[in-house]
Amino acid sequence: MPTEPLSPPALPSRFWSELGTRDFAQLAAASGLERTVAVLPVAATEQHGPHLPVSVDATLLQGVMDAALARLPPELPVLFLPPQNVGLSPEHIRFPGTLTLAPATLIALWTELGEGVARAGIKKLLLFNGHGGQVSVMDIVARELRTRSGLLVYSASWFSLPLPQEVSARFSAEEHRFGIHAGDIETSMMLHLAPHTVHMEHARHFHSTSQDRAARYPLLGNGKTAKLGWQMQDYNPVGAVGNAAAATAEKGRALVEAAGAGLAQLLQEIADLPGDTLCDTPQVHQQAAPTSAPPTTFTRPDQGYAGDVTPEQAWGWVSAGEAVLVDVRSDAERAWVGEVPGAAAVAWKQWPGMLPNPDFDAQLRAAVPAGQRAVLLCRSGVRSIAAAQRATQLGIEAWNVLEGFEGDPDASAQRNHSGGWRARGLPWRQT
Repeated sequence: MPTEPLSPPALPSRFWSELGTRDFAQLAAASGLERTVAVLPVAATEQHGPHLPVSVDATLLQGVMDAALARLPPELPVLFLPPQNVGLSPEHIRFPGTLTLAPATLIALWTELGEGVARAGIKKLLLFNGHGGQVSVMDIVARELRTRSGLLVYSASWFSLPLPQEVSARFSAEEHRFGIHAGDIETSMMLHLAPHTVHMEHARHFHSTSQDRAARYPLLGNGKTAKLGWQMQDYNPVGAVGNAAAATAEKGRALVEAAGAGLAQLLQEIADLPGDTLCDTPQVHQQAAPTSAPPTTFTRPDQGYAGDVTPEQAWGWVSAGEAVLVDVRSDAERAWVGEVPGAAAVAWKQWPGMLPNPDFDAQLRAAVPAGQRAVLLCRSGVRSIAAAQRATQLGIEAWNVLEGFEGDPDASAQRNHSGGWRARGLPWRQT
């Protein structure tokens, strides 16, 4: 019979910014990080028609999170990061008051915040969103964090959470499909959460041109076959669509509570996922030629070592248990740039000063069992040649990994873009 997962010690707060370093250390010491779920709330600051404030997306997101917090059991380890309330809103920039960031800026910002979560030792992250215009950005960030940090990342929006039929039925089918911005749904939620910011005297049924296209064009109007690149005034020049005049605080309360219950369930399910949900050992290499045969394309026996292999060839050997991956970069390089999980760390030169490691021979012999092949990895595939030559002198079959961990600099003198272990999508993590 499966055992229930152990609960970590209770934290003094569910809000990341209210904790201290001792709290995180205690959680780690008690093995409480395995189930802990960090939540990064992402919203937007953008116009919502003549009757609602620019804070709508942030207010609704916070309201749903508050409703979920009231339902979370005390033993469920969930930490909410500081909300990011400026997002991707170029579709609203023609309206005053809208703030927006470039997609590349958001991707970098959210990814770096996720890497901070990983550095704290937490392994699970939920990107929780309140703005429909940045769902695709979340998808990119989730995959980027999986690749770079090994995090288990889910992305969800409050409006994608399942609703009970009795709550969903309070809003018309037309509203669910076409009232996507400042209509009955959002106005009702704002009447419940922040009624002092709502000006119902300016609310009305804001017609959407999307509804006209749906009636006329079977493919363009079905909402699935093709997507329009749009700005808000394309749907309605006042910046709102949907029947805002039908909004009530009671409908908004029911929706917020239902979405909060859905978020609480989602967090419970993420926390309950086992630690081995993700896989870092692809099996693709088994379909290729036998890995036991050394490659012949890149051999350099005249230079004093077995030869060169591509990062993919090296990973194939390592995954099959046919070689030991030895990272000959300095400790500082691995900590700053990243490392390959499971690689043996044997520095060829040490930081600071980049002086030769006097213990290299002993450390290498300890890392590579007798008779085993070694593949040596450095920053760009140069320093590891000298290390491979020395390993060969020690009687080890040593291969150099071409391009190294970061690859060669590109035209802008930046690495990690042109070749290298990281750029080729092989397993690595930020320490």
